[in-house]
Amino acid sequence: MASNMSGDFSTLAAIVALFVVLAGIGVHQAIYKLLKLVDGHLERLQGKLDILLAAQVEHNEKIDILLRKLL
Repeated sequence: MASNMSGDFSTLAAIVALFVVLAGIGVHQAIYKLLKLVDGHLERLQGKLDILLAAQVEHNEKIDILLRKLL
């Protein structure tokens, strides 16, 4: 009887370990996909910010030219 309980415990431990491993893999994949998604959004945002910065620099140069002419 004791060996039967030992076998049941080993089986249960193996099933729990397998479940934990599979859950860990699923969580890892979900986090990886989320980080890829966020990274893509950040890259697009960086591109838009670069365009805005270039436009701001251009406007600042025009303002500098106007101020030089006024002064």
